[in-house]
Amino acid sequence: MCNQCNIELSDRDTNCVAIRPGRLLCLKCMNGGGCLPFMEEEKLDEKLELIKNNPQIHIKLETSFDEMGARSLMFFKQTTQERKRDLDVLQKLGLLPGDVRIARDLYELIALRIKDVKEICGYNGMEGSKWPACPLADQNYYANGNQGINLLNDKEVMSYWKEISCKEIEEAQV
Repeated sequence: MCNQCNIELSDRDTNCVAIRPGRLLCLKCMNGGGCLPFMEEEKLDEKLELIKNNPQIHIKLETSFDEMGARSLMFFKQTTQERKRDLDVLQKLGLLPGDVRIARDLYELIALRIKDVKEICGYNGMEGSKWPACPLADQNYYANGNQGINLLNDKEVMSYWKEISCKEIEEAQV
């Protein structure tokens, strides 16, 4: 038995930000040049910079409902439209309230499963007084919003760490 033990811990608890699922789409529009007053009020620009500067940050998907479907405190702070949008995004992504994902992986999943924001934020063109569409849904902001969100590390840095990882595996097998 060895007295030395290596434990690798996740930084999820210290490197995490809570974001509503619908706001993930807003962040992508914002990154593409779109801006609405609520974006400034909710300081989405700070969250966008956080994600762009650290694509490895964990994002906790925060909604009006918990993972069992019970109302959370946020339920009383959101409109019906906001709650529906959050749940629509989760459904498209195949995720649940409270799920935690790395930002880069989450935005890759968004790029794969939500090609056009009109379906969720524009209600497929069926606008009414009860379901007002986002004014940015008809613009190209969402399509232009991929730039800079899914940044991979420099190839040299990735190669360096891969080399170290391979050496550690070789040494462990001896």
